[in-house]
Amino acid sequence: METFQDPEELAKELAVCFGDTRYRVTTDSHQSRLYIELPSFSDEIKPALSKKIEEILDEADTEYDEIILLKLHS
Repeated sequence: METFQDPEELAKELAVCFGDTRYRVTTDSHQSRLYIELPSFSDEIKPALSKKIEEILDEADTEYDEIILLKLHS
């Protein structure tokens, strides 16, 4: 599995998992957080998709302590 150091590439891969083409990346360097907003994200994720997302996030090699997924509102 590919590792992701660039937050944009990580967000793009997660967007593909959700079937999205849009996403927004926001960083908070003071708190070492990366926020990724996706249109199709919800708190209730199917187990198979949840496992795939977990694998991607586990493989992410970022400088952030936390990666937070949120719903992207238009």
